[in-house]
Amino acid sequence: MDIQGDPQIFLWSGSTRTWRTGPWNGLRYSGIPEMQTYSMFTFAYVENQDEIYYSFNIGDPSIISRLIVNQTGSTQRFVWLNQTGSWNLFWFAPKDQCDSLSPCGPNGVCDPNNSPICDCLQGFVPKSPTNWALRDGTDGCVRKTELDCRNRTDGFVKVAEAKLPDTSSSIVNMTLSLDDCKAKCLLNCSCVAYASANISDGGTGCITWSTGLTDPCRLYTFAGQDLFVRLAAKDLVARRESISYGGHYNIDAERSRENNLDLPLFNLETIVEATDDFSMENKLGEGGFGPVYKGQLADGKEIAVKRLAKTSVQGSDEFKNEVMLIAKLQHRNLVQLIGCCIHGEERMLVYEYMPNRSLDAFLFDKSKGAFGYMSPEYAMDGIFSVKSDVFSFGVLVLEIISGKKNRGIYLSDPKLNLLGRAWSLWKDGIALELVNESLGFAFPMTDVLRCIKVGLLCVQERPEDRPTMSSVVLMLGSESATLPNPRQPGFVTTRVPLEMDSSSSKQDSVSINEISVTMFEVSQGLNTLMLGQSIGEGQTLVSANKIYELGFFIPAGSTKRYLGIWYHQLPVQTIVWVANRERPVSDSSGIFTIDTQGSLLIRDSKGTVLVLSSSTNTKGSNQTMAKLMDSGNFVLKPTNYSEDFLWQSFDHPTDTFLPGMVLGGQNQVITSWKSSDDPAAGDFSLGLGPNGTHQLLIRQRGQVTNSQNFSLVLEMATYFYNFSYVPLSGL
Repeated sequence: MDIQGDPQIFLWSGSTRTWRTGPWNGLRYSGIPEMQTYSMFTFAYVENQDEIYYSFNIGDPSIISRLIVNQTGSTQRFVWLNQTGSWNLFWFAPKDQCDSLSPCGPNGVCDPNNSPICDCLQGFVPKSPTNWALRDGTDGCVRKTELDCRNRTDGFVKVAEAKLPDTSSSIVNMTLSLDDCKAKCLLNCSCVAYASANISDGGTGCITWSTGLTDPCRLYTFAGQDLFVRLAAKDLVARRESISYGGHYNIDAERSRENNLDLPLFNLETIVEATDDFSMENKLGEGGFGPVYKGQLADGKEIAVKRLAKTSVQGSDEFKNEVMLIAKLQHRNLVQLIGCCIHGEERMLVYEYMPNRSLDAFLFDKSKGAFGYMSPEYAMDGIFSVKSDVFSFGVLVLEIISGKKNRGIYLSDPKLNLLGRAWSLWKDGIALELVNESLGFAFPMTDVLRCIKVGLLCVQERPEDRPTMSSVVLMLGSESATLPNPRQPGFVTTRVPLEMDSSSSKQDSVSINEISVTMFEVSQGLNTLMLGQSIGEGQTLVSANKIYELGFFIPAGSTKRYLGIWYHQLPVQTIVWVANRERPVSDSSGIFTIDTQGSLLIRDSKGTVLVLSSSTNTKGSNQTMAKLMDSGNFVLKPTNYSEDFLWQSFDHPTDTFLPGMVLGGQNQVITSWKSSDDPAAGDFSLGLGPNGTHQLLIRQRGQVTNSQNFSLVLEMATYFYNFSYVPLSGL
């Protein structure tokens, strides 16, 4: 760890950054706005000459919470709900398209509540108008007017309620006020933006950017920060114009502005050429609006043109109003409206072309019936109502999300059909596992969770519990709408196994780390392991207050043994630490022990498998013991020194971040499991980065794929937590 830098925390997918929290802004991590409601936890960010780390603690011992990195690249915080006996997803990231790295490119602005989500900062225009028109903003934006630092005519425009751009290469000076920061930036011709480093007590400290704004601003409705972007004098006084989506295709940008249309206005000649003068060979069909033609623009882009029928009585003003309404109603999962054409009596809408037909061609098999979409009351009793259609819609929503049909059988539990699978995952707080695996983690998690919940509300067993379709539209279209909790759906099971083993088993199938794991029947254990003592299969250590348990477990679908720690009293067993994740024991001969030298070892019938720690006890190895603490920390310590740890599991976390753990240094990162049956280190890891301001980074295979300033984490302003930040000495 380079403590001379200004560290940030990233989530990695291998070596690729996928997400960052944003910098600590004196109040919270600015990328988690929920934190302003976290009064039940205490957070600490410590940075000094000796160490740099982030940790959290829970004041109320009755609250159980953990933070993990899962196999899909999501960082998730769970809390245990005693009433439901399940884990509840409390917070997660990344959440949407704007959480990914540079979705709108350099000098771009990302707003997930807008469509399209990308815009340019004032004084900038899209670098690639063609790609921008097709909703690809990764090329970002370029200046309209070059800066004039020599004559000192430049100024700054304030971007309010923003996530700060990537601070990996920024410079932080905690001795400067915001006014001093502005003056310093103006004197430095390479400085392109500045912001306050600490927004508490009126704001102190200075962050400046001199290498460009590589990861764009993200806008919020509240709790964001003010960012000041350097512009030429000409762009400071100019009124910010709407983004134009392309300079090609002979788009009449001036007429678009005159007609108050916030999308391109195509010339008739361009449409005629693209559709081969509306030839019958290019006609795709005809609806109430009029005929639809396939076309190809000069650069090869395929389009679909809806041509208003000549018999329509719709005038120019009415058509423009309709176009503006359609543009505002666009969604990333709908066919995109990319422009229109108004020429004399001609009225045309220009859409993206769908070469693979519509979704229904893939969802429905015409040779089969629709039993999976029938509501229980109709299938069983022949009773049909408007709520029956609601049930069918809910099934369709869940099918779209999962990519599976309702009557399909899941290998993880053959008794469950799609509705049962969705309900089971929802109760366990891991509903995102329903998403089709081909998507990886490249989807807006907040939106998908809302859709899953709406789908489950629609398929509830009792018709009176289901919402009306008008309510469904409101739920799907409004992020502020409050959704009730769903009840059990109809048809949650399809069949039970024909044969059951009536004999008792010494193994129980339970959920470990949100996955199914086989646990051995164990006896009540002590919390300490003394010199020469050992535990094997069926034996465990249990912390003093029976909070955590340590022993061997077998992931479902595997025959390999792992030494792990899980919650002792929860009905849903959840692994929080794995000792030998890279070197499992192949059979039941595994033994965990302290040898005569005071070292922690895992042995099998072939000899030593793994040395967890070598004794460094200067008092003598015969005075060494291992203890499972109520914090979940497993420690090696002298028997007569209560706080002098020779080794501790908290220094070697796996995929779970527990209260009292720290993120920082070379080893203090959390890393996802490789797969549901393999605890080996997976692609994703969360930890502090050594450069720039303090951020969390997500990596995939070593590359940072997303990073967020703590200033982005706006939700932190709503968390039940207290936060602290200790800067480097001398700053």
